[in-house]
Amino acid sequence: MKNTSFLTLVVTILSIFSSAAFAVELPEGPYRFTGEVEAISHKITELVYSQTAAGKERVAQLKSEGYTCQNVIQMQVTCSNFSKDLIVPDHLMERLNQKYLDYTIQFDQVESAEQTNDSEYLTEYKVSQKVSLRDLITNSYALSILKGGLHKIKMILSDDQNYYFNYTTPSELQIVQAFKETKGQITHLYLVEVSLVR
Repeated sequence: MKNTSFLTLVVTILSIFSSAAFAVELPEGPYRFTGEVEAISHKITELVYSQTAAGKERVAQLKSEGYTCQNVIQMQVTCSNFSKDLIVPDHLMERLNQKYLDYTIQFDQVESAEQTNDSEYLTEYKVSQKVSLRDLITNSYALSILKGGLHKIKMILSDDQNYYFNYTTPSELQIVQAFKETKGQITHLYLVEVSLVR
């Protein structure tokens, strides 16, 4: 009986310390969009019809510029490269400003955090914490802490959609979004990071 009581006490103490630690480090309070957007990747892909002399010359030119080229179907080659230009285009910034103009996500106080997985690469928790985005609500979410330090949050709000956030400090969340634009034979794929600040 004494052993059972002792074990119960130990589990309770560990639970309290775990919850207290997460109450400090996990997001809490309102996070709002302040217009801060950063391009983290810009991939350019060009489709070339290689059956002509001009097409073969274009493939050779792209390869000399650092593009990686491969055949997709007969007589068609795609050449891709990651641009060093990581400036978000103005028209894309306008779209993001419209989408996140009144975007506020509210994290209430953390109730508990239960570890669900621990592997070589990450540790996962189920966090009991009410979160609301406009009229959408959830009472818990999944937290993944990668060994490199990045924290990832996945939650399913009341519209049954998945929402993903990254964070490295409790004062800021990031949403990573992909935007694809095709003009003629050239496709631009942007990965942008939208910041939400407390």
